[in-house]
Amino acid sequence: MGTWYCVVNGERYGPLSEQELREWISQGRVERTDVVWREGLGGWRPVSNVAEFSSALAASPPPFHAEPRSRVQPNRAVTVLVLGLLGFICFICGIIAWAMGSDDLAKMRRGLMDPSGEDMTRAGMICGIVTTILGALALLWVLYLFLFVTSVSRFAFR
Repeated sequence: MGTWYCVVNGERYGPLSEQELREWISQGRVERTDVVWREGLGGWRPVSNVAEFSSALAASPPPFHAEPRSRVQPNRAVTVLVLGLLGFICFICGIIAWAMGSDDLAKMRRGLMDPSGEDMTRAGMICGIVTTILGALALLWVLYLFLFVTSVSRFAFR
């Protein structure tokens, strides 16, 4: 028996009793490729390699995934939005938000990234575009002023 721990979708669960873990397996909440561990096991192992759960695996429903879980990345919508908003303070953050947002939206369209944060990612990317353009215009303005002041001062001191 003993206390068990499992990792499902990158999240660690436990402590669980052996019976609880058997129920999770038979319900399909834990799949044969998910890893489990208990004291004395030696290391984390896939459920399919642990003898205690072979009967529960036989009774579990087949997994349903449109795309293998390992290939679908979690979205970075919050990060992109925060970087896009920080671009109003430091336009380099806007550049990063623009690049990350563009990359993430492309991955979402291809089915490689969780699409649940698409709207937030798009908003962060738009903020990044706006702040990048504003930052570039500000830099051009500063450059213009610098060149104008230096040229005026040359003529004024002759």
